[in-house]
Amino acid sequence: MTARSFLLLWGNATSRALLGRRGLLLILLAALPVVLAWIQVEHDTRLSPTKFVAVTLMFVFQFVVPLAGLFLGVAVLGDEIEGRTLTYLFTRPHGRSYVFLARYLGAVTAFAPLLAATVTVMAYLFGSHVNVTARDAVATAGIAVAGFLVYAAFFATMRLFLPRALFAGFILGFILEGGISKLPESGISRWSVWHHLALLETRLFEGRLASTHLRKLLQGIAPDETVGGSLAVLAAVLVVSLATGLWRVRAQETRLANAST
Repeated sequence: MTARSFLLLWGNATSRALLGRRGLLLILLAALPVVLAWIQVEHDTRLSPTKFVAVTLMFVFQFVVPLAGLFLGVAVLGDEIEGRTLTYLFTRPHGRSYVFLARYLGAVTAFAPLLAATVTVMAYLFGSHVNVTARDAVATAGIAVAGFLVYAAFFATMRLFLPRALFAGFILGFILEGGISKLPESGISRWSVWHHLALLETRLFEGRLASTHLRKLLQGIAPDETVGGSLAVLAAVLVVSLATGLWRVRAQETRLANAST
């Protein structure tokens, strides 16, 4: 497969990611944190960096990021599976693994800048009233994008194994993982992607968080956990997810089971 073919697949996936009803939903989803931040900045008389972190953890990292990753991840090859066009796509002169990788990169390329811009604007709104710096904004945006990349890769691979991956993703991403992430220090919470995003964000604001509620929310983070350790976990989940997806598309028969079977 040539670089030109790969770029064509990537460009097609990028342009399609934010089109149609799914694209409109994702744009509205990305806009919600800005609206919430504006409302809080305008009406909360006890604003603090803790409030910014709490909104980021509870709304951006635990809702917007996994939901966007789910919607775009299952669509990496899901649209072709459901539309019965995957056979045609895989019989073109492209390596299957390259198709999967290009479609994944195209999907995340479309949404990642939008997500980063959303978090940056949200941080700017808070920063006009409390101590949220440009460094905080850039780092928080980077954490959000990293989480989105991980979730999208995981759900893209899940779609290759499960016909009803969207439903299974809701159960896994919002019920099981949400419950695991709130467990006290037992090691189990470290299986949650959100847990590591939360650790990175709270380490960024270390020394500026005084909320008892927030400390209780983050009770699953053990004192011995480090930024490097969480980055390594997120990188491992990303690499394993993509590697499994690449193996799956190479191992499958050309004709894949339709979502209705």
